Amino acid sequence: MAKKLFTTNARLKHSIVAGSCLCAMLLLESCYSTTVSVGNMEPGDPAVEANTAHNAHFLGGLINAPKKEDDVYVGDNKDYLIKNYMSVGDAIVSGLTLGIYSPTTTKFYLPYGSEIPEKKDALPPIKFGIRAGLNFPSAPDGITQRSYGGVETSALTGWKIGAVADMPITQSLYFQPGLYYSQIGYQAQEYYFNNNNKKIKGDKEKFNMSYIEMALLFSYRFELPKSLVGDNAFTKDLQLQVHAGPYIGYGGYNDTKDFSSDFDDSGLDGGLQFGVGCLLKKHIYIGVSYEVGLSNQANSVVKFDEELQRRNFSIVAGFNF
Repeated sequence: MAKKLFTTNARLKHSIVAGSCLCAMLLLESCYSTTVSVGNMEPGDPAVEANTAHNAHFLGGLINAPKKEDDVYVGDNKDYLIKNYMSVGDAIVSGLTLGIYSPTTTKFYLPYGSEIPEKKDALPPIKFGIRAGLNFPSAPDGITQRSYGGVETSALTGWKIGAVADMPITQSLYFQPGLYYSQIGYQAQEYYFNNNNKKIKGDKEKFNMSYIEMALLFSYRFELPKSLVGDNAFTKDLQLQVHAGPYIGYGGYNDTKDFSSDFDDSGLDGGLQFGVGCLLKKHIYIGVSYEVGLSNQANSVVKFDEELQRRNFSIVAGFNF
């Protein structure tokens, strides 16, 4: 008989925890909500929703992006209500980014029967996209492992696939979190010296590091002058983007041999990412990026003359919905 993974009580506890988390998320909007009345309108008066604004906050609200004046959303009306709250979607984004980006939502209400101004959001809407591409890592040459030999490393081409969110802070500045599955590989050649000091090759092995990686980038977008790029169908909506920010990844090598202890089997890796790209026809993305890892992937138990830190160049393409 197959052994049960969980007892009935354990399954019940897991169900209770999961249900509690879901209820907490659904109740979060009412827990973090404030209503401000302007003019002669009171919170209990019959009202109709006029407009919605999405607000950008950073570091748990310590830094706030500039906001538009109320008349952008309510027109010439002098009596209205403003409701500020954190929606379930806002809470999910804040949690995924560990509070670095903490968006909120604002709704504007007018007295029932009022003429509703044109619905608008001062900032572009949040959009999502998919990305896929190739990794071209670099590895240090001639790493000396021991007095009688060592390991020489070379890089292997890998691939990456993931999704991003475009969250506007201003018309030109965006916060762009992304979640990727990424593969970076090295080839390691072990060698040693015989009694005549002749270099003898030993085992050769490929180390494929599979990462789950989150990038938290800030992205500046701008369009080139028409006089420079023309006004044809291809360059009509051309937008250039410059990205920079930290990344954090978790992964492990999945192919090792006897001297695999010279490399971390698994663990966290973090660093900085820089990139440029362009958006064609508002949907097609093409770009390049470079990652500078800050953690040493060589195990500290074995002394290396150099550290093995992540240096990776990527080419990616994608589609924005």
